[in-house]
Amino acid sequence: MRRGSSLIELLVALPLMALLGSLAVLLLLFVARSARTQGRTLQVSRELRHAVLVLSHDIDRLRPGDLVSVSDTLLEFDAVLAAAVVCDRPSADQLVLGDVSALVPSPLSTVRAGDALTAWQVSATRYGGTAGDLPAPVHATVGDWSGLGQGPCGAAGDALRVPRWRMAVDSTWAAGIAPGTPVLLQRRTRYTHYRSDGHWWVGRRTLDASGWETVQPLAGPLHSAAAKGMTVQVFDLQGAPTSQPAEAALLQVTLRAPQTTGGRIVGPGDSVQVQLALRGAPQPVATLPQP
Repeated sequence: MRRGSSLIELLVALPLMALLGSLAVLLLLFVARSARTQGRTLQVSRELRHAVLVLSHDIDRLRPGDLVSVSDTLLEFDAVLAAAVVCDRPSADQLVLGDVSALVPSPLSTVRAGDALTAWQVSATRYGGTAGDLPAPVHATVGDWSGLGQGPCGAAGDALRVPRWRMAVDSTWAAGIAPGTPVLLQRRTRYTHYRSDGHWWVGRRTLDASGWETVQPLAGPLHSAAAKGMTVQVFDLQGAPTSQPAEAALLQVTLRAPQTTGGRIVGPGDSVQVQLALRGAPQPVATLPQP
């Protein structure tokens, strides 16, 4: 009976084993690289959808007058923070607002100095019941802002107890503001398509009394500006593109991210799009382009 292996057999077997081992290592490296690539692709896709969710929340209640500036790399608008009602007749230096949304925590808890406030004054003739005298919007900037806890609000008196907040106001501005008057609070918000560390991103920043905050990246890397990594389009009532925010009826934002390997673009990747008909403006009748 033959036992063991000859030298020639060993000389033949060892290279074959080494070759098989090298192939196994290469296969493992390929699988690991593919997993990393797939992981990056899924991460970018999640980031794109997260960016759209944040953007959709910000623009959900936009009106044509809330748009400030629009371009291929920038979208700036006054985002709605909260709606409230005036609880008491304003004094010479303060306005007390109540949150009747029943949301927890109260949206009014997010208000900061520098936010915009719009109320609707009513004239004495409307107080007297004269028809046709529409409320006039008046605007102010939030200054000192502090919570007062639960308390009565509006004509319901003690029957309606809601979270209340106080801000300083000018007595002239407050003239004609009655209990129960609706109030809208907004914050200037900006989405930008910008370049950082050799890559393109979409980021969000807001403005308050201290100025513009540092941009917060939401998704990326995206395609470059030249490759339309972010496009913002505004359409009028007829569905025609317009650069005038006052003519806006529908807003469309598209984000595009490439598929990359080793820092190189190897494919078109993924894209997401959000469309919003602005409140107070009819839906455009034309068919809009797809990404």
